[in-house]
Amino acid sequence: MPSDNIKTKPWRFCSQPVYRLLLLSLILVSLIPVLFLMMHLYQAAWNNAWREINEKHRLLALNLANPIKIYIDDRRSMLGKLAQDIANDHSDSLAVQQAKLKDAMLFMDGFKSIALVSKTGKTLILAHNNNVLGKHDHRYRNEKCFLHSRDTHIWCLSDIKIGPTGKTPTIIMTQAIPTEGNRPTDVLLAELGIHAIDNLRKNIKFGKRGHSAIVDKRGHVIAHPNPEWMKTMHDLSKLSIVQKMMHGETGVAEFFSPYINANMVAGYTSVPEIGWGIMVPQPLQEIKDQVSKLMLSHTRWLFIGISLSLQIGR
Repeated sequence: MPSDNIKTKPWRFCSQPVYRLLLLSLILVSLIPVLFLMMHLYQAAWNNAWREINEKHRLLALNLANPIKIYIDDRRSMLGKLAQDIANDHSDSLAVQQAKLKDAMLFMDGFKSIALVSKTGKTLILAHNNNVLGKHDHRYRNEKCFLHSRDTHIWCLSDIKIGPTGKTPTIIMTQAIPTEGNRPTDVLLAELGIHAIDNLRKNIKFGKRGHSAIVDKRGHVIAHPNPEWMKTMHDLSKLSIVQKMMHGETGVAEFFSPYINANMVAGYTSVPEIGWGIMVPQPLQEIKDQVSKLMLSHTRWLFIGISLSLQIGR
């Protein structure tokens, strides 16, 4: 008996009305181009996602680079004007110059301290709220930016480092006091805080877990959503995307983020003149979820259409 039932099943299928067989055949045949269409839609969805990444992520990184450059240029101009004021004061009075530095600390936002350092490396004046200047203070003597500005009369901006005064992550900016000739000269040395730079970074986000980050020329963290990394000036120079930024490149790249512990896609660029790197990464999974959501919507409509066809064909 069971064997007879098995033999009759194919005949049952063939005994169906012709219109049903025809409908089923049409559905099966129509599925072939539909499957090709779904593959095309999937590829198109990915192309659109990558186009959006190239346009938006890269643009966001470029848009963050501009205000950072303006912020640094403004502080450079402030320090340059103060250096010129000191150069124009021919009284050589340390008391007058100290007053100028204290006034500057009140109005020059972003500076944690400003010092006047002699050409020999001795700190002549220090404007800082919680620090006492000793008689033989040479804390800046070996500072590279001090030596550079003293000998070349060209301003200098350091990488992120522990400040000699505040003992916290800071950026040192130096400006030589204008003099005639190219002889070594006294130098204004300022410690620039990173709080304002991090506030600029916080304005840039993308996606649910997307963020932005800023590194110096060595690939060390200046501003990042991880406060511990900022405190320790975490070294990201081994990341491929950071290496691209250190070479002054701009673009979009994939990389593995140790912070999110996931594969990321990011727009990146570098800040002209100062060489800092900026990236705006987003988890790659978020991009995949967007594509999957779009494909699910198309697939749902496909099955609705097939269901309606089957209902009508009964």
